Amino acid sequence: MFQTYHDPVLKRKLNKLNKQIKILDQKIETDAFTNEILNVNATDGTVWKFVTPFKKKTKSIPSLNGPGDIANTDLEKANFLAESLETQFTLNNITNPDTEELVADSVMRFRSEANSVCKYFDPLSHLKS
Repeated sequence: MFQTYHDPVLKRKLNKLNKQIKILDQKIETDAFTNEILNVNATDGTVWKFVTPFKKKTKSIPSLNGPGDIANTDLEKANFLAESLETQFTLNNITNPDTEELVADSVMRFRSEANSVCKYFDPLSHLKS
């Protein structure tokens, strides 16, 4: 209805109802899980039914194709990702002698100008204690 009329009042009502639906849905899920936990019994095997899904590996990462080989095991995948991140976040070697000389000259010129300006001021030794 909001899409048809673009009324802000309808939008607020829509948002309020969606929020209430989310809250009720979460309450239903929480109550169902609480009820399931309370009904777990060690003698009739319901503990095993409850615990089994938590023991299974739910998601598996597919094989990763590297520059040299294919990573299949979890350890190989972890090492592959670590190497990939390491190469992505290394500093680039962008040294240029002309730029470095220009920066060094600029810094030296700034320091000499700062020294010439600061020599006319009294030292602030009286502030040190």
